[in-house]
Amino acid sequence: VISLDQALQPLLAALPPNVPSAITVDLPGVRLKAEEARRVHPSLTSPQSVVIVLYSTEDAVREHSVYYVLNGALREVDRERIKPWRHFIWLLLQGLRKLPKLRETSYFYRGVRRSAADLGLSPLPPSLNWYGFSSTARSVDVMTTPAFLGDTGDRTLFQVRLDRDGLAFDIGAF
Repeated sequence: VISLDQALQPLLAALPPNVPSAITVDLPGVRLKAEEARRVHPSLTSPQSVVIVLYSTEDAVREHSVYYVLNGALREVDRERIKPWRHFIWLLLQGLRKLPKLRETSYFYRGVRRSAADLGLSPLPPSLNWYGFSSTARSVDVMTTPAFLGDTGDRTLFQVRLDRDGLAFDIGAF
């Protein structure tokens, strides 16, 4: 059993110094949203619901958001950068597993600032295994904004279809 303090304390050192984030500025507000989520999903523990809310909250400056800093640490070659996040990730994954299964097909989107060829996806494969821990958006509009993917250079957009049978990816380059 991992407490919320165990999960958050190491992050204070991992987050950029003197940078406000939901962890340092609005933890009481995050806790309120997490309790609302627990009323809808009572199987979640309080720490699990707090980390889900923290991960999915975008701060005023995107680069200060928990998901942005965590995803950056996950992409680092230096694996030491991910160690402070291990309890947070554990709580997040355990909480996500407790959320209800889909009853209908849903679509999610993930964009990257690299070409399909740079990702080793040329020619585009008929299927793809995704081994990363990644955030997605429910709207393609979010992924195509210049603030998210920029407006120059090659970019690749993944459309992820999630249904009761599992995941399927449609890949598009633009």
